[in-house]
Amino acid sequence: MAIWQVYENNAWVDMPDPSALKINTEDLDVDSYRSVVNGNLIRNKLGTWLTVGFEFNFQYANDVAALLLHIVDVYPLRIKVDSPALSVNGKSDLIGYVGKAQLERVYTQSGFGYTLSFNFIEGQKQ
Repeated sequence: MAIWQVYENNAWVDMPDPSALKINTEDLDVDSYRSVVNGNLIRNKLGTWLTVGFEFNFQYANDVAALLLHIVDVYPLRIKVDSPALSVNGKSDLIGYVGKAQLERVYTQSGFGYTLSFNFIEGQKQ
């Protein structure tokens, strides 16, 4: 089973394994403030949202293009990521979008290749 998958045409599609995967969480709250009496933080937490950072090393440009077709300008983008950080069973179904992608052409021992990195930003809760 793949580390991550994209939901397309009513089916889960395996994606290439990233060379690195980073998961960040961020609380979203409204009208937070500090008490003027004791300095305690008073916050109305709406939820915790995720950002998943992917990094890939590719040898060929067509491999980069094939991956980009699945993720660029797709909203909502639905993915599953296999990680113990996301759920007890290691698989989490997320809805969001790719907020930023970066492509670099780099020289390796076997010639030129490509590094691709992007952040998946959770945009909806299920």
